[in-house]
Amino acid sequence: MNSRLRTKIRKILEENYDYYPDFFDPLSNPAIHGFKGFTDRLGKQQLGEEIIEEKAATFIDVPPSVGLVKYKTTLGVSLHLFDFKANKCFGHISLQELSNRSYMVTTIAAEKGFGPLMLEIGMMGVHPAGICVDRVGPTKASVWNMFKIFFNERSEIKKISIKKGEEEYDNRYEEDESRNYLYNTIFSRPPSTWYNKVLERGARLSQDSGIEQKEIVDICRGYFTDKYGS
Repeated sequence: MNSRLRTKIRKILEENYDYYPDFFDPLSNPAIHGFKGFTDRLGKQQLGEEIIEEKAATFIDVPPSVGLVKYKTTLGVSLHLFDFKANKCFGHISLQELSNRSYMVTTIAAEKGFGPLMLEIGMMGVHPAGICVDRVGPTKASVWNMFKIFFNERSEIKKISIKKGEEEYDNRYEEDESRNYLYNTIFSRPPSTWYNKVLERGARLSQDSGIEQKEIVDICRGYFTDKYGS
């Protein structure tokens, strides 16, 4: 399946979510949990299997027991997908403020397939600012690839080019054009209905479980350390 068709399907889903939110909510409609459940429901099993094979996870794939927690840090913000039933981290992203329009990704970790979604959650969590590649530590090849896909295939994500002389500009990759254009781009998108719903779910599940926000943050930081050892 080509990227244009995947993007079109994604757009159709997001547009219709606003009109039929209960249909797309796993809590209201268990059949929707996972993209395959949705496509099977429409009688398009073959198409669904193809999308599952190629696509990154979306909000539809977030299990009903998982909610989003947003935490303000001294340097920026961190966002966490947390499984309140299993009491474990499902996804984590930490962002450090660079300027009034940008935050750099300092740490990111997630369950398989959920890395791109965590980057999008990061964008939504700092909007109207955007996010960019880490300026301090090394960046994994998989993260570079995610940003490349966002740049080339995701038209709904706004791309702001950082020019020489602007405060966020960094010349580290000036000799490597394959990375320099990504390194000096701010990626931005506003919070979606899906984002707000999973954030509200996180607040509700947090209250019901009695787990303190700081404990969730600590568990998710440990999750990153366990995955990458730093």
